[in-house]
Amino acid sequence: MALLAIGSTALGLALLGLAAFDIWATVLHPGLESPLSNRFHRAGWRFISGVARRVPFGARLQEAALPLLVAGLISLWIMLMFLGFAALYVPWLDVSGAFNIASGATRHWSDALYLSGTALSTLGFGDITPEAWPVRALAVLEGMSGMATISLAIAYVLAVYPTLARLRVSVTALEAEVAGRADGLPLLRRYLHEDGAGTAISTRASAPWRWNSWPSPRTTRRTPSSTTTTRRVCSRVCYECW
Repeated sequence: MALLAIGSTALGLALLGLAAFDIWATVLHPGLESPLSNRFHRAGWRFISGVARRVPFGARLQEAALPLLVAGLISLWIMLMFLGFAALYVPWLDVSGAFNIASGATRHWSDALYLSGTALSTLGFGDITPEAWPVRALAVLEGMSGMATISLAIAYVLAVYPTLARLRVSVTALEAEVAGRADGLPLLRRYLHEDGAGTAISTRASAPWRWNSWPSPRTTRRTPSSTTTTRRVCSRVCYECW
């Protein structure tokens, strides 16, 4: 029983620590790569993309990917909190006087899940109430953690969607710049022409099928000419694109 209590306590602390650090890294410190949410988003996007390729409504499913991933991440945080505190309650079930359980009821490990869900959702205790002060402290801490998690989840949602709107505006502007082409040749051609970087480069950009005739930047001789240097840079770009 002592080994079970130690293992359950260690598991609970590990789950709570993971949830707390991931919430802090995702919401309060966006510059830090979180250990859980990034992997969750990548795995979720791969799964949604794989399903979208096999169903007729795949485009709509991909459009709903962001709300699904955000809701899934918040649910994952709550589930980690729920299971973590439940694991901390398990060793106290066999301690006499730790809980006040209704007469005639038998103690079971599922009572820890019930108590954890009651405290996390702040619904109020029912037929199982904590009596010992360590369990009471855990119940109070879990209630506060549940409220904090929901508040930070709302802040996370309010931060994600405005950022997504700005990203869509940037993508739309970039698509207009490249005239819908993935290689960006219209953008390169226009800016080279406006900056006066050289008529030869603009001519090459007007006929991209002849770009592969340019020598590789590794075989081009170095000269003091700025035109040659520009040509070597553009040649590298062209070889990487094609």
